[in-house]
Amino acid sequence: MNKRGFTLIELLAVLSVMAIILLVAVPSINNQLKKLKQNSYDQFKDDIFLATESYISSAADDYVVLKKNGGQMCIKIQYLIEGGWLKSNLVDPQLNKTLAELQGSVIVRNSNNTLGYIYDPKSESCRNDYTSEGS
Repeated sequence: MNKRGFTLIELLAVLSVMAIILLVAVPSINNQLKKLKQNSYDQFKDDIFLATESYISSAADDYVVLKKNGGQMCIKIQYLIEGGWLKSNLVDPQLNKTLAELQGSVIVRNSNNTLGYIYDPKSESCRNDYTSEGS
């Protein structure tokens, strides 16, 4: 008997093997994509925090409140862009908008003489150009 193709059983076997491979591979690929997106966002925030730290260091006399434990300030991203500390076309990977479009801010807090930074993409936590609190 002369065979010129695959039997139905052979095709089903190949399809079932491919389905098993996909069942194993797809969740792994999804996890890697989520990690990549989170790493991208973390790097984005680190860039903003480094720019904020440089901005504060260059004008330390203007930010005396941050020298006190418990001191807090809100710095608008627009100040960092205008001062050349950040590029306006930097894109927030989660919101897929540029910093210029978002008009966000960074909240800087002194906790136990260590500055901490919080990125607020919508500036909901900034009431004025800057706020300050100190103990």
